[in-house]
Amino acid sequence: MIKINKFQNQYYDYNGIIIIQSENVDNLIKELHSDDAIIEIGNSEFKISDFIVIDPLTKLIDLYQISSKNILYKYIVNSLEWTKEVIFNSEILEKYNKNINDFIGEEFSSYLPDYSKIIKYIYDFNQDKFIDKNTLIKWLNNFKLESKNNIILKNVDFIKLSDISEYINNYNFIFLTNNAFNIIENLTDLELVYLENDGYLFHIENYEVVKFEIYKRDSSFKMNHNTLQINCKNELRKIRNIIQELIIK
Repeated sequence: MIKINKFQNQYYDYNGIIIIQSENVDNLIKELHSDDAIIEIGNSEFKISDFIVIDPLTKLIDLYQISSKNILYKYIVNSLEWTKEVIFNSEILEKYNKNINDFIGEEFSSYLPDYSKIIKYIYDFNQDKFIDKNTLIKWLNNFKLESKNNIILKNVDFIKLSDISEYINNYNFIFLTNNAFNIIENLTDLELVYLENDGYLFHIENYEVVKFEIYKRDSSFKMNHNTLQINCKNELRKIRNIIQELIIK
């Protein structure tokens, strides 16, 4: 179950993904910022600061440094067996440290292997690489923890629901988007959509209602309701207009 306290007075079913459509996503995020818990998922309460916010301008270097445990650092140090001295020979380096102190005549130098500093100075990570579908999916695989992580995907239109459905046991996803039709792939997905309008979230609880309204208004409507054909712009526009009408009601 999920409840967004600023907009809802009741809980809704939640299986790891919801989509919130808003004309102004940036303003919506500002409104959700609070010192108090704003989102309830199951028996847990969260602030927006408890979520990792990812958008198309998120850089890969920021994504991998977002955790204090730094999964990239752990991969390099542990997976590449640095601690087993495959890369550096501690015995030789300690000897060099002794030679430095003998040369100076004082305990001036200390051998303190810091792998994070070593990584920083011998690897040059691309500071300007933005995430894409492939790198985001790879990150979701790499960042799995025992407890669920909270993710906000802000106008990330290159990810579809089918791309992340296998990760709902590891993450709580909230899509914030200007256009939910960039994300959903069939009309049943509409039941995951909330439309923000004048401080209220309108939940499409039953896609059959939307389908009924579509055919009631336009009996010639031909689009296959099981699969959204993204190139059918006119049909998608009809659906959006009908949903907006339902909101105003």
